[in-house]
Amino acid sequence: MILTPTTELEAVNIMLGTIGQSPISVLPSASESNALVDAVVAESVLREIARDVLQEGWHFNTNIDYAIAPDVSGYINVPTNTLSLELTKYFPTQDVTLRGVKMWDRENNTYVFTETLKFNIIMFLDLIDLPEPARRYITIRAARTFQDRQFGSDTIHVYTTGDEDRARANIEREEHRSAKHNILDDAATGEAIVRR
Repeated sequence: MILTPTTELEAVNIMLGTIGQSPISVLPSASESNALVDAVVAESVLREIARDVLQEGWHFNTNIDYAIAPDVSGYINVPTNTLSLELTKYFPTQDVTLRGVKMWDRENNTYVFTETLKFNIIMFLDLIDLPEPARRYITIRAARTFQDRQFGSDTIHVYTTGDEDRARANIEREEHRSAKHNILDDAATGEAIVRR
């Protein structure tokens, strides 16, 4: 048997299974019949939970020192799938913020920049682009949330909460393995070492 990564369709079918619905063969579009309302809602909850989980900023969806140059108008447009960003330490005097999909210079009250800036960016990624532990955690959390909202069954909730806890532990284990976290990489630790 060949195992393939969890797809969005599989995730939606798992979610539908938690409320006793039959699986679907294709993801519905929002304009399709009311017969697929549960599938449309499940897909929406899946995206909501994925956004919430990815907002935490994992090794696999965070870009470090991501350079963005101003366009011909001087605007710094960030990728549309940006969930969060911060200016890197290389620009300690810049005071910028994100407004819509463009950076705003708070000090000079303008969208116009003359230099390339670097950011640490947390990005939304499609389920298919995530490592399997992340897909599994998002799917199980979305299934629990979907079931709670649709039926609120305490019996199913208890069962899927345990699954969710195990899936969360797996994604955290994968994060520690792949990111190779080191206390010496922490900014506060680095400052303390430099002061000595």
